Amino acid sequence: MKVAEEGIETVLQEHLGLSLEETQKKGLENFYYLDECDSYYLVHGYTNFDWCTVTSGIRESGDRLTLEYTKEYEGGRWVVTLQKTDDGYLFVSNRRADTLVSMQEAPVNIQILTPEDVKVTPEIVEYDYESACKTGEVRQMRGLLPGMGEGIWYTVTVDGVEYYYARYDDSADKTELFGYAIVSAEYSLANGISVGMTKKEVIELCPAMAMLDTEGNALNEVVGHMGWNSVTYPHSSIGMDEKLEYVDGKDYYWENQFDYIMIADVEQTPDSLPLYAALMMKDDAVSALTFYYPTAG
Repeated sequence: MKVAEEGIETVLQEHLGLSLEETQKKGLENFYYLDECDSYYLVHGYTNFDWCTVTSGIRESGDRLTLEYTKEYEGGRWVVTLQKTDDGYLFVSNRRADTLVSMQEAPVNIQILTPEDVKVTPEIVEYDYESACKTGEVRQMRGLLPGMGEGIWYTVTVDGVEYYYARYDDSADKTELFGYAIVSAEYSLANGISVGMTKKEVIELCPAMAMLDTEGNALNEVVGHMGWNSVTYPHSSIGMDEKLEYVDGKDYYWENQFDYIMIADVEQTPDSLPLYAALMMKDDAVSALTFYYPTAG
């Protein structure tokens, strides 16, 4: 088969709307080129002709058509997308259907936020326990503390922020702050996320948020994260309900008051512990916003 460069240009413009240069001459390495004839040659023992059977089709818009088809001499399914022109159609793409599926199902890595993205406004005040008790409402319960030690959890709410302090039984003279959660829309992150935002609004800002249930099971295909870590939040093996009132046969975990969790990774320096931002979701809206170390034990 012989084809001049001029003929290639004509076919490409008519069927693809591209010039030969725009294709970067991809595939021409399979041809033989003779400079004196300015032509490409392909030596083949058969015509390459193959019957196709269209199995389905959809018109995506007024001028774009997608067809799925099979080939007589080659297994699998194929998908061709055509763009209507004044005098026919241009080929937009032509791929194996299983390739498209694998591309669609490719894993998405977790959302990465910068330290600037997660700056809280107004700034969070990290009170020591005594100062917090003088300012806010205090609730307490016995439970398991980080490191599996036993002691007392203290939840102190001050100006729309819940602070989580704990005192180990074997160090009764020391009460430590283990974390906090923003529970008021008066605060927001620099990237715009705040309590009260809907799931849809969050995804518009941060489309690669990982979603987990309160037991840490994945709810979407986002990968590249270490999951939820509840160790620095109040929890107790003594039966309690969401209001921190004792009930029979039910353990209390702080995160169980929510429906699910959306998390993002926060950039850290190489010598720092990994840090995640978590949105605690209730009825598809942000009910609380917190930060935690996924590797803390």
